[in-house]
Amino acid sequence: MNALTSTTTQINDGTGKTDDYQTYRTECKDEYEVKAATVDRLVQNTINISKEQAQSIGRRAGIVDSNGFVINKDVWVKNCADTKNNLMESSSLGTDAKCLIVIPPTESLKAAYLESAHRSAMADIAEVACFPQTRFDCDLEGCTPEAPSAYFSVDYGSEGGTYFRCDIKGCDQYPVKVTRSGIYTQFTPTPGQAMMFKLTTDDDLGTKGDFVDVATIGTSVLVSSGRCEFKPLE
Repeated sequence: MNALTSTTTQINDGTGKTDDYQTYRTECKDEYEVKAATVDRLVQNTINISKEQAQSIGRRAGIVDSNGFVINKDVWVKNCADTKNNLMESSSLGTDAKCLIVIPPTESLKAAYLESAHRSAMADIAEVACFPQTRFDCDLEGCTPEAPSAYFSVDYGSEGGTYFRCDIKGCDQYPVKVTRSGIYTQFTPTPGQAMMFKLTTDDDLGTKGDFVDVATIGTSVLVSSGRCEFKPLE
């Protein structure tokens, strides 16, 4: 892959697994190839791209690890298939186990995030770009897993900033109040909106970049969580 360094770890091909598992592997192989093609296209179409920028694109697509190495395709496919298989096993436990289930983001949301994170005015100013891994919709009857439908970016200083809430159609932006507490930074839209975004901004616990976004619709609460990537220091 252009401007990236690949690993060479090899694993077995999962022989002996169930037919469902083999189906998951096939789906995951297709997903990996789509991600790799998207990253390659973005890298090739970005003029004078640096190695760090290329690695950042790969991390956002989920095929480059935190050390900047491309995740071996067989390793990625196995982890993906294992996750799908575990989700299916959890769902078979019945409704009491529904909070164990995680519905992944759609490929269209991932593509929109990748495009906007590198080809928009927002990308030029945002300090962090954040993509969700989970979403739960909660009301008086409990919480239900849903596919994440929004990604986020924040540009901020010591007291205020701008919070971007985006989907496949585009982004809405809100002025925010910045509140710091220990290793966490909270962003609250002003004037009061029914939303709150909280981010780990220090690495004392090894969780820098973890976030939770909370939005309310009526008396229902939408909770999204995932990882943020910080803009490299100039």
